[in-house]
Amino acid sequence: MMDQIRLMSNGSKESLMTLLDYYRGNLNINIANKEMILKLMKIGNLKHQMSLLFFTLMLSLSALRAMTAALPRLIIVALTFTLLPCSYAYATTISVTSERNPVTLNESFQLTFSATETPDGDPDFSILESYVEILNQHKNSNTSIINGQFQHQESWHLNVLAKQSGVITLPSVPFGKDLSNTLIITVVTPDQHTKLSSPQPDKDLFLLVEVSPQEGIVQSQFIYTLRLFRRVKISQASLTEPTSDTAIIERLGEDITYQDQHNNLTYEVTERKYAIFPQQSGLLTIAPVALNAEVYSSQRGQFNGLFNRSRTRIKRVFSDAIQLNVQPIPAPFTAPHWLPAQALHIEQSWSGDITDMKVGEPLTRTLKIIAQGTTVGQLPELHSLQSNAERGLKTYPDKPALNEKKTDTLIAYREEKIAFIASKEGLYQLPAIKVPWWNTQTQSVELALIPETTLIATLAPQSTEVIPDSTLTTTPQLEQPLNSAPTAPPQVTRYFWPGLSLFLALGWLLTLLLAHRKSKSLSTPEQQKTPPYNQKVLKQACAAHSAEAAKNALLLWGQQYFQEKSLRRIASYCDAPLKKEILLLNTILYSPDCDDWNGENLYTAFKAFEPKALSTDVPPNKLKPLYKL
Repeated sequence: MMDQIRLMSNGSKESLMTLLDYYRGNLNINIANKEMILKLMKIGNLKHQMSLLFFTLMLSLSALRAMTAALPRLIIVALTFTLLPCSYAYATTISVTSERNPVTLNESFQLTFSATETPDGDPDFSILESYVEILNQHKNSNTSIINGQFQHQESWHLNVLAKQSGVITLPSVPFGKDLSNTLIITVVTPDQHTKLSSPQPDKDLFLLVEVSPQEGIVQSQFIYTLRLFRRVKISQASLTEPTSDTAIIERLGEDITYQDQHNNLTYEVTERKYAIFPQQSGLLTIAPVALNAEVYSSQRGQFNGLFNRSRTRIKRVFSDAIQLNVQPIPAPFTAPHWLPAQALHIEQSWSGDITDMKVGEPLTRTLKIIAQGTTVGQLPELHSLQSNAERGLKTYPDKPALNEKKTDTLIAYREEKIAFIASKEGLYQLPAIKVPWWNTQTQSVELALIPETTLIATLAPQSTEVIPDSTLTTTPQLEQPLNSAPTAPPQVTRYFWPGLSLFLALGWLLTLLLAHRKSKSLSTPEQQKTPPYNQKVLKQACAAHSAEAAKNALLLWGQQYFQEKSLRRIASYCDAPLKKEILLLNTILYSPDCDDWNGENLYTAFKAFEPKALSTDVPPNKLKPLYKL
C-alpha cells in the first residue's frame, strides 16, 4: 500500500500518508475498501486531493458510524485538504532509455519511452527528426494484478538511425501536456566503434566498388562492379543504383553469389555489374551506393523453441564514391560519326540471286551490324551511309530491328531490310558501305566494310501460245460434218490476239498519262508544306509518358525549326539538358523498358530551350549525337 502512495506527487505525499494512517488506526474500514480506494487512485488518475475526501464519504455504513465518533479530527483533515490548491495535478513520469550507449552511425538502435500511467495524450515524435531518422515504431500496453496489486505500464519503442556523430541530447517528447525526460547519447563512426570494441577490426557487412578501365574515351563503355561482402545473416535488403547526370548507366545481367576471401576471412559475396557510358569529357563522379538491411543479432534469446524470436537491427552501409577521367574524341578519328566499341562486325545477305534479279520483282537486302561495348542508340543507320542508288532501281527500307544483350558487357545489334525493285533490265552498282569506328582495346581507328555489290536485272519470262503447224501434224484430221458451222479464217485468228494486246497497252499508257496530270495539278505548295508544329502535342505525349508519341512530336518540331528528320540531328542543335533527354529517348525507344519512360524531364528541358537563339551549325568541339533509332 505504501508503494501505491509513492505514485502521488511530492507535494501531497505527506498529507496522503497521514490520512491513510488515520484510516488504518481509527476508522473501521475493511481491507476491500482500502484496496478499492487505491485502485481508483491508480486507474482513474485522480488529479485532486479533494476527490479522495469524496470517495471516503462513499464507504460502507459501518465506516460512517466510526467516522462520526472521530468527526472533529476528520474536519481538521478536510480543512487541511481544502486549503491546498484544488487545481493541482501531478504529472505522469515518462522515462526514455536507449538500447545501448554509445551507438554506431548508420546502425539502428532502439529508443524506449515508458510510463506507469496513461499520459495526457499521444506522443509527438517529430521533435526527434532533427537528430535521428525514425525507421519504425510500435506501442505496447501491459496490465496485471499480482497479489491484489494492480499494475499498468505503457511503452513506445522506436527503431532509429542517428543522423550525425558526436554527443547529442534528445529533447523531451510531448505526450499531450506531459513530457518525457531528455536523453544524452554518444554516436561514434564505424571505425571508432571497431577500435573501441576490439583491437583487430573485423567487418561483417560492407560494400566494395571498382571501375574498369580507370580512364576512357567519351561514350565508351566503363564496367562498374559492385560487391556486397557479408558474414552475417540479413533480410529485407535494398540497394540503391549508381547515378550520374552526365552518363547513361545500364545494369548488366543478373546478380551472382559466391564465397571469397578478404583479409583472411571468408565472406559470402553478391556481385552486380553496370555499364557506364559518359556523354561528355572531363571528370565524372559516381555517387556512393547505399545498402539498407536488417541484420540478425548473434545473441540468442533466453529460451529456445518455437516462440523464441530472433532479434534484428537495421544497418546502413555505403560504398565509396568513384571518379573517372573521361577523355575527348581522339584526334586521329576524323569520321563524322563517332563510334567507340570493343569489337564491331557488319555483314549483308540477299533473299535471292543478285545475278538474276527479275525486273519488277522485289529483291530484299539484309544489313546487320553487331558491336560490343556500346549501346544500340550509337549504331549508325547502314542504308543511309551509301550514296543514292542508280536510276531505275527503287529502294523500300523497313523499320530496323534493334536489340541489346546484357551479360558481363553490353552487345548492341541492329538489322535493316531494304527491298530493291528494278524498273528495267541491266547492271546496277551498289556502292560500298564503310563504317569507321574506334577500337577501345587497341586505341586505334578501324574500318568495317561491305564491298561494292553488282545487281544484274533481267526480264521475267513471258508465256506465249504456240500455234501448231498443220504440215507437221501427224494426227489424222476428221472430216467436218455437213451441218457444222464454218470455222473462222486463219488470218483472223492469227492477228486477233496481238491486236488485242496492243489495244490494252495503249489504254494502260493513256491511264498513266491522265493520272500523272491529275497528281501534278493537285500537288500545290500549300499541301506540300509540313504541318505546323503544336507544342501541346509534345506536352500531352510527355504527360502520358508515351515515348513513340514524343518522338513523332520532336521530329515534327525539328523539321520545322532545323529542317532535320532524325532525333540524333535534332539533338545536335539543342543545349545540354535537352540534348541529353532527346538522346535518352532515342536510346530507350526500342529497348524492352520503352513503356517505363518518364517524359517529365524531357518536357521541362524543352520548355527551357529557345531554338531561335541558336545557330544551325554544330560547333566543332561538341560531341556528335547518337544515331537515329
